[in-house]
Amino acid sequence: MPNTPRVFLSYAREDRALVDALAGDLRRLKCEPIFDEQLTGGQAWWDRLLDGIEQSDALLPVLSTSYVDSNPCRLEAAYAHALGKPILPIAVETVSTGLLANYLAEVQWVNYDPEAREALVDLVLGIQNLPACPPLPSPLPERPAVPISYMTHLKQQIESTTDLTRAEQLVRLDQLKEKLGGPDDSIARSLLRGLQGRSDVTVRVANEISELIGPPPAPEVAPQPPSPPPVPIDAPTVTPVTPPPSWPPPPSP
Repeated sequence: MPNTPRVFLSYAREDRALVDALAGDLRRLKCEPIFDEQLTGGQAWWDRLLDGIEQSDALLPVLSTSYVDSNPCRLEAAYAHALGKPILPIAVETVSTGLLANYLAEVQWVNYDPEAREALVDLVLGIQNLPACPPLPSPLPERPAVPISYMTHLKQQIESTTDLTRAEQLVRLDQLKEKLGGPDDSIARSLLRGLQGRSDVTVRVANEISELIGPPPAPEVAPQPPSPPPVPIDAPTVTPVTPPPSWPPPPSP
């Protein structure tokens, strides 16, 4: 490994706080961590991440239950493996090896806890024992397409005009409940509100959503135009009566 190895951190968004601590420790160990500190999403975001993998000396997947469920993390690891990058999994939670690809499950792992400073020793040894990074293959393997956001997929399902069965609604509800309180909290609340407002929502699902985020907002009442002023009732027309001329007429002077 070079004197200042560049290591790519592949992680799930839910683990961002741990990754920030890990990145700080790596910098103190004279490593250069590469991760999406300021990138937000889309094709440019994905291209930048793949550039980072290609330019790195090793892949450090941050293993957790959220990592296992992350499609972008799976694609990042598969691309790094196709490039022949050395891989050092960093376990921040207990994860079953049976849920991971063989090239992640069969290599040495390092446990990491930012509160346990002795974990730095294992981190140092793990990085020091990484094999040298081979040159990039030529031609490069095909880059994976930008992954569709998990939340975007849920949004499409909830906004679909196709009826959702009771079982489908319960599954979507459970998926969104897991996102409350995390990085996607505001999106999850918005999608829960959308599920709550579907015409086919069951009473059970609607009630549980109300317990989570409150009852649905009252429908907006369109302002009514002001009533026209009352039309006065016309009074009967009184025709003035001209008195008849006096008779006989007065004598002439």
